[in-house]
Amino acid sequence: MMVRKHQVHDLQTLCLMAVQDLISERCLHIARIVAEKKTKISSSKRGLWDSSIAGSAFSAETLNFDDKQGSVKRFVNELKEYVWSRVVCYLYEQVVHHILEGVIEAIEALKAEWTIDTNMPDFRMKICAMIKVGEVMHLKQLKALNVDEMPKMIRPSVLQNLSDFCEVRRLDLGSSSGGRKEQMLNTSVLEGLEKMQHLVQFSLKYNCRNDILNTLSNSCRNTLKVLDVEHSNQLTDESIPTLLKFSKLTELGISRTNFTANGQAIIIMEMKELKTLTRGDFLCDALEWIDWEKTKCKKQKFKITNFWASEVYYFHSTEQMEHVSDLCPLIEDMLFMYEDRFTCQVDVLANFKHLKKLEFFGGDFFVDNIGHMLDNIGHGLVKLDLHHVDNIDLRAISVLSTTCQKLKYLGFSGCIFYHPNIDILEDNPENHLFILQEQKLEQELKSKLVPFIDLEVISIANPCPEKLLITLLSLCINVKKINLGISCGITDSTFDNIFPTNKFQYLEEVEIKKNDELTMKTLNNLLLYCDNIRSILDVTEWSKLNKSDLAELIFHMKENNIDLVLQEKSEDMRGVSLYQICQTAQTEKYQSTEWFRLLNTHAED
Repeated sequence: MMVRKHQVHDLQTLCLMAVQDLISERCLHIARIVAEKKTKISSSKRGLWDSSIAGSAFSAETLNFDDKQGSVKRFVNELKEYVWSRVVCYLYEQVVHHILEGVIEAIEALKAEWTIDTNMPDFRMKICAMIKVGEVMHLKQLKALNVDEMPKMIRPSVLQNLSDFCEVRRLDLGSSSGGRKEQMLNTSVLEGLEKMQHLVQFSLKYNCRNDILNTLSNSCRNTLKVLDVEHSNQLTDESIPTLLKFSKLTELGISRTNFTANGQAIIIMEMKELKTLTRGDFLCDALEWIDWEKTKCKKQKFKITNFWASEVYYFHSTEQMEHVSDLCPLIEDMLFMYEDRFTCQVDVLANFKHLKKLEFFGGDFFVDNIGHMLDNIGHGLVKLDLHHVDNIDLRAISVLSTTCQKLKYLGFSGCIFYHPNIDILEDNPENHLFILQEQKLEQELKSKLVPFIDLEVISIANPCPEKLLITLLSLCINVKKINLGISCGITDSTFDNIFPTNKFQYLEEVEIKKNDELTMKTLNNLLLYCDNIRSILDVTEWSKLNKSDLAELIFHMKENNIDLVLQEKSEDMRGVSLYQICQTAQTEKYQSTEWFRLLNTHAED
């Protein structure tokens, strides 16, 4: 068995990890200092701190309570100068990431020490001091900033000092306050955006307003190419003149805003470079308005490359799809929801000559001519995701294998697979002819199967007869990831029938959760045959797996430095606020009595 070993970290990685450790240690250090009324810092407590910068802020001085805020600020400024004076420009983003991780690591360590008897004013002061150390990552030259990925505790500090990131190119403010009007973004965000003259990508969901768009238009109208303001219901047609100033936009997210169909149509018509409408379920309605307005002049062709089915009425007619294919002939990525052949003929999708990715919901594979549709468009598809499609049998798999040879991703979710189980039939004169016919048909169909040479990911999230599952997975000879859902029904015998013809030589990731049939035999075979395997998740949820054997395997992997993941990482406490910690502790300490629980139960009834 060839296995991957954990590699020795290179010097650059070790240095980045050292930065994280330094920040974490300094956070804990400053937390201890601010919690004391008077503190004297001796040189013996400096630890990792370089003597060249440790002198002025805390060194050998008595710290009065009223001076703590100013002293912390001086401490952070000196630490910031110390760190960034030793970092080369091409490592800025990585260093920022490790600084953030160091702060989070320290905060989590402090949160773990919290008890119901903890002095909350001191505890909050420690947390605030640690968050202040996070300002070390505030760097003018940083090119990308994703506030949405930061813990909620740290976000306010970043937003209040957004001006520190004036050269950023990609800015993601996430969902902000989730649309709650009482928590609107403050003026410091506008001041920060005003200085960002090189911004290329901006995202602010739920809380974007016209004044924010105005600020952006003044600072980066000539550079901004990606704008995402989804769910911002403060944006109406009055914001359109401002929005149109961004003439170089290629990607725009305005779903769930208060733009009318008229306004959406104007945006599509006037933004000549627009290629992607993120979750743009309004496209059909906007194009109908355009067609109605422009009947007397030559129809304009648009560069839009994606289609998203309506989230209001879901299903589109044949006429609508023909209209979309006419005005947007370059569509490559499509989410399509099918109702029935009376509403829409699936063959209309053949009009989309550039289609590469298709997520298809509904229908019967043969009754609704999905197979015929794939004959027309399958040759260009690299991703096919089928949801709730009925009647997928060996013949359907044969169609997929011959028509969709360029697929890199193939997924089934909520689909109905069918395969006649002739093994349970008695071989008597009444059944003999039927059995022979089914066997002959199966052999003919199998002879036409073609392996998915380019397929990298296969995902099955619905029940599937074992014979079909064996056939399908046997065709995935170069697959890198296999994802099988709880209801898939895979067993040891399934893999036993696959391995003789397909050793999954390039397989890297397997995800099979909550399985009641797989044993150590399959796990051993995956390790034996799959030379590139690096994760098998989550084997702790395989009920028939012997726990002692698994523990022995994990110990063997650790002892031999084997790079293989067998279980998912446990969730950390990063998203837990101080309020939630207190609330949980109070609930555990002051448990409600039985009569109170009964009272609440009756009240709910």
